[in-house]
Amino acid sequence: MDVRKDDDMNLKAMYVKAYSEKCEPQGVYSMNQFCSAISEEATIDDISDLMKLYYDRAITTEQNQFVLEVLNTVFVKSPKLAAKKIVENIWILKREEAENCISYLLIMFIY
Repeated sequence: MDVRKDDDMNLKAMYVKAYSEKCEPQGVYSMNQFCSAISEEATIDDISDLMKLYYDRAITTEQNQFVLEVLNTVFVKSPKLAAKKIVENIWILKREEAENCISYLLIMFIY
């Protein structure tokens, strides 16, 4: 049995749940669960998917903070590549009704 494959499938299922519930009151819980699970494993390739999790009207600010913490983990590992990927995908925030979340990313760039 391929444990890594099972882990990947579990992470994918958690991502789908977090994305689908980001507009719902329970979204904060599924977001926390997903972000906690992927935090250390996230890479540059995950940035665009992570940006899709932002939502301006999240029930609590913690929901977007969870995403920011994962993005920051990736950013710290490779600041130039992460910044480039974020800038290339900034349009995602408009599509996902998350334009106000740009401030989270700017703060991350500054610090």
